[in-house]
Amino acid sequence: MSTKNKMLKGLEIYEKDFPELMTFEDAASACEKLGDGWRLPTIRELSEIIREGTEILGDYKSESYLSSTFSSFSGQLWHCVHSEISGLVSELEDLVGLESDYVEGRVRAVRSAGKKDNSYLKEIAASIKEKMDDQKESNIVSESEGLEISHANLTGEYTWYEATEICKLVGKGWHLPVDPDALEFICQNMDLYGHYWTEETSALFGEEEDDKAMSVEIDGGLSGSDLCSKNNTAQIIFVKDLAEE
Repeated sequence: MSTKNKMLKGLEIYEKDFPELMTFEDAASACEKLGDGWRLPTIRELSEIIREGTEILGDYKSESYLSSTFSSFSGQLWHCVHSEISGLVSELEDLVGLESDYVEGRVRAVRSAGKKDNSYLKEIAASIKEKMDDQKESNIVSESEGLEISHANLTGEYTWYEATEICKLVGKGWHLPVDPDALEFICQNMDLYGHYWTEETSALFGEEEDDKAMSVEIDGGLSGSDLCSKNNTAQIIFVKDLAEE
C-alpha cells in the first residue's frame, strides 16, 4: 500500500484521481488495469468518500465522481458530487443518474482492505423498524397468499445485497417478495411506483454465476420484470410469511 493512500471503513482509496475525465466503461477498465483488486467504488462507498472531502480526496475537483452502481429504475449510473455552495448530496434518492455511454466523470479507484463497515445498514434497519412498528396496524395480511405485507416502505434504492441484509436486520421473518407473481399481488393492494427487488435470482434459471436478481417494474400495476445485476439499485418491499408468526 502506498503511504499516500487513505483508509476509510474497510476501503483503501487510491492516492489520486485519474488525470482525465472518463466514461463508465473507460473508468472501470482503468481501475482494473491498476491490478490487485482496484475497482470503482459503489455509490455508498463513494458517498462516504466524498463526505470526507479533502481529508480523503485531497485537492479534488467539484465535479461528478463515477460509481459502479446502476439504478434498476432509470437504468442510469449513480454518481456523487460535492458542491462548495450546496454541500454534499448525500442521500441516494437525491442523486441523479448519468448515461454511462457518453457522459464523463472523475474517477477515484478503491479496493477492499479488511472487513467492510456495514454500520449504515444497521442505522437504516433501525429507522425502518421503528416506522414498521408504528404502522403495524396498517399492514396488509392475506390469508390466501399466506403473507403479511408491511405498510412501511423504505425510501430510496438499494443494491440487492443491501436489500436482503436490511430485511434480516429489521426482524425475524421479514424478506423480499419471492418472485414477480408475489409482487403482482402486492401492487394490486398498495400504491407502488418504480422498480422493486424480489428474492428470485439467476441461479433459478441455470446461469453459471448467481450474480443477478429479478426486479419488477410497477407503474399502476406490474408492467415488466427482468434479471439485473445484484449491484444495481432498486426499491424494497418487506413481506413476512404468516407461518413465521
